[in-house]
Amino acid sequence: DELLAAVHYANATAALTTTGFGAVAPIPRPAAVRAFLAAANQAGGGSAENR
Repeated sequence: DELLAAVHYANATAALTTTGFGAVAPIPRPAAVRAFLAAANQAGGGSAENR
C-alpha cells in the first residue's frame, strides 16, 4: 500500500510539474500535490483499481 501511494504521489507531482515553465518554478508544493490527488479521487481517477 505504501508503494502504491508513493507511485500515485510521484505521478501527481510529475503531472503538476508539466504545467509550469522552467526547471524550478513548476515544482509543486506538497499541499498542491495533495489537492490534486484529492480532486483526482473525487473524479474517480485516483487509482487503476477504480477503473
